[in-house]
Amino acid sequence: MASFVKLPIRIGIVVGETSGDLLAADLCKELKRRQIPFSVSGIAGPNGATKNKPVGTVVIGISSSNDHKIVNVHNFDGTREEVQIQAAKTSLKEILKFIKKALDK
Repeated sequence: MASFVKLPIRIGIVVGETSGDLLAADLCKELKRRQIPFSVSGIAGPNGATKNKPVGTVVIGISSSNDHKIVNVHNFDGTREEVQIQAAKTSLKEILKFIKKALDK
């Protein structure tokens, strides 16, 4: 059976964890208010390629409530799964960059 030690809770003027919680809460509120839709579309292969759109072509689009939009076309190499993983990682990085830019304004 586990035993627990009760520690006193100290409340001070500046508490790092609380500050972090408040910042995270503010970020969540801001993201909910802004609603940042995004889309990821492409050709992971092995079929579906055309002359102008080879396997590995992925389009990532992001917009915001104030009509700011970005659309980026990427060309990834690899198997179907590798293209999908690269597309997912890149889209998450682009969304984070988009959010950071929006919050800086």
